[in-house]
Formats: sequence, C-alpha cells, structure tokens
Amino acid sequence: MKATRCGWRLYLFVALGLLLVSMLLAGCGRPATVNAQIRRNLSNVYAGEGSPDSLPLLSDDDWHELRDMSLITTDADGEGWLQINQCMLVYIFQNSGLVKAACPKSDLASGNVTCALEGTSAYNNDCSDKIVIQTLSAEVVLEGTWISITYLPEQQVTILSVFEGHATARPVRNAELRTMGEAIEIPTRHFWFSEPGITADPIAGLAAREPHPFDQLPLLIEKLHLESWVERLRVRAADDNVPFPDFATPAETPSPTPTVPPTPTRTATPTPRPVIRFWADPTSITAGERTTLRWQIENVRGAFLSGGNIKERAAPGPSGSLGVSPAATTTYTLRVILLSGRQETHTARVTVKPRTNFPPKVTITTPDKDAEYWYDGYDQQRQLWYTDVTLTGSASDPEDGVLKDPSLVWTTNRTDIQKALLGAGRKVTVRLYSNVCEGVRHTITLTAADSDGNRRTDSRGIFIRTIC
Repeated sequence: MKATRCGWRLYLFVALGLLLVSMLLAGCGRPATVNAQIRRNLSNVYAGEGSPDSLPLLSDDDWHELRDMSLITTDADGEGWLQINQCMLVYIFQNSGLVKAACPKSDLASGNVTCALEGTSAYNNDCSDKIVIQTLSAEVVLEGTWISITYLPEQQVTILSVFEGHATARPVRNAELRTMGEAIEIPTRHFWFSEPGITADPIAGLAAREPHPFDQLPLLIEKLHLESWVERLRVRAADDNVPFPDFATPAETPSPTPTVPPTPTRTATPTPRPVIRFWADPTSITAGERTTLRWQIENVRGAFLSGGNIKERAAPGPSGSLGVSPAATTTYTLRVILLSGRQETHTARVTVKPRTNFPPKVTITTPDKDAEYWYDGYDQQRQLWYTDVTLTGSASDPEDGVLKDPSLVWTTNRTDIQKALLGAGRKVTVRLYSNVCEGVRHTITLTAADSDGNRRTDSRGIFIRTIC
C-alpha cells in the first residue's frame, strides 16, 4: 500500500482585503500550528485580537508573536511584515489587513471572522510546501515564488502579479457555494485578474481570467488607480533583489520622436552581501568569571540575541557587545533576518569549567571577639604601655590541606604605635602597645595564602587598658 505523505499546507484567506492564515496537514486530517510573527516597518500598523477598530498600535519595530485569530491592519502610510514558519515573508500595506488563525476553511462561513478592509500584500515565499491564497473572487497556488495580490472589495476584483517563479490561479464562479473555475498557470512577469461569476468583464480593454504580460499592466494600474501600490511594491522587490518592470502608466508615457535616443536599460542594483560575525571573548571561563559576546552585522534587516538567561532581545548593529557570566556551559544564538527576509542563526558556545583553585579557609581561635586585657607593664624606652597576648589560629585549603606556619601571618592595624607585622605561625605571643593610659583598641588580622597565591583573612578586636 502506498504511504500517505504528511506535510503542511498553508492557507491565506482574503475576505474584503483581510487575510486569514491557517495551516492544515495534507493527507493527515489534523491541524498544525502556524508560527507567525509581525513587525512594523512603517507607521501605522495595528495588531492584536478583536475588531479592526479596536486593535492596539504597534509602538516599536520588534517582532511580535501572533496568537490564533489575531488581526493585523495598516493605514494608508503603514507597512507591516508578516513572517510565517521562517520561510515566507508577507508585506502588508496600503490599507491592508490580515487575520492569522489556526482553523479550517469551514470556519469562514461560521461568522467567526469579520473582514472589512481592502489592500495589497506581496509574498516572498521560500516554503517547500504548497501555499494557497484565497480571496472572494479567486484562489492562487504558489510554490517558491515572489508575487503580489491586490483585492478591491467594491469591484470584488482580485489582481495577481507574478514577479518571480510561477503561480496557478482559479476564478470563483459562485462565491456562496465556493465553486471554482478552471485553473490556469501564470508565468513569470505576467498578471491575471478576475471577479466572481460564470464570466468576468474585461477591464481597460483587457480580458479577464487570462495571463497578460507586464507591459500591459499600466492599463490596469491607471484604470483602478493603483499607482501608490506599484511604488510600494517596487521598493520591496528591490529589497529582495527581484527584478521589477520599469513601466509607466499610459498618461505618463511620452510620445516617441525620432530625435529621442533609446532609453538605456536599467539593471537591478545588486543586493549587498551580508556581513555577519558572532563570537564570545573568551570562549572558555571558570565558574564565576565573565565573558563578552560580540557581534558585527551589516547589510541585514535586523538581528536578535538569545541564550542562557537572556530572553531574545534586539542586537543593534553594525557592532555591539554584551557581558555575560553563565553558571554552566551555554550556547548563545544570534538570529539574523537578511534583506531577502530569510533568516540565519549563528551561535557562540561558552565553555564553563568548574572552579578547582579555591582559596583557603582562615580561623582565629584565640583571643575571643572583643576581648579585653590589662596592661602588663610600661616600656620606659618607648614610653608606651603594653600587653603580651597569645594568638592562635589555623588555615586549610582544598588543594593544599592544612597550611604550614610560614603561610599564616599576624598583623595589627595600630601602625601609629607599632609596626604592623606581629609574627607568623599557628600560635604566636605578641606584644601590643598603647600610648594612652585609658587604653586603645587593636584589630588583629590573620592572613593565610595557599600555594596558588589565593589569600583569605580573619580578624578580631582586642582592647588593652588600665585604671588611671
């Protein structure tokens, strides 16, 4: 028995200019999730859940995840970019709207979707599976192509333009029953238009439901007043390095004269090659230490950094850095969106080695904290009172074990009266001096150093005095 291949098929339903996006598993009969993100390219773009009149305004240029039944709209100046499953980029502009939903086609008739806007969208598709785009007057199937679709709700006219690749179009003969006409393939640099019905009327002398070469598109542009749509498409095509026809509307075309030299052929400006570098400096650290993530990005639309405790955040170019201190070995990711809309991921791995060179542990045993001692005598030569005190302490290190006497050094903070160094060893008897009868306070410190030079200290306060 021949096995059924399970793959996904993406549906974009356009109703009065609004696109409803859903994805079905071909041959499997169960729904799948569409991974869709929206970002603002030009103000104003609105996105969220609810009616078109109550959508929140996108206030930044970051990418935002779309939930089921989310709606996107733009005003006359706005432009939004919709990214689907990281393989298709949809440009939405000129009073356009879009609804993203994980629902089958039957839900369109359930009253759950409200559509009330018109508009134009361009599709840069690199998905390996079949993409189906539906309006109320046509259905378009594309596989790996760059096209635009305009839907005009008043005339119920759908216009398909194929700039790169090819697409298959079918007219809607009965909108209520959704009966379709015969499919026809639209080749590169051709356009096609239709409206619902058994037949469709010509526009600007052009027959409906037939492919026409691009040099006839100005007739349709002028008749339907689509000039601003053409200019916006021209910009997006240039960004994606897609050849765009250099045509003018008939009213703008000058009358030929014998003295006018031939217009030189324009060539598309090549897209600059992206420059992407992402690395960690250094790549290996010991637990508790820090490293720096560095990046260099040029000729790209944007980049986003994530990994470890970093929630995905913008990585501004052309260069930048961020200090991190991972507790364990971590791989950081730089997600880059190229000028074509495609994505690349670059990673930097930071190896974290466990700390093995630990410092010693130091403890003073005697005297007690804040101990008090009486003077033992008076040094006539120095003219200072003094007290003899026995100091004991110890130090141990995970690598060296118990530290020997030369590694333990005793000091006092009263360098105004005597030298700081008192002696070395686990047990020493020292003489502490005072320059006033009422007494003074000494802070005694024991410092221990291991074989790698790591040092730690412990301190005690001692008060020496007499009755004056």
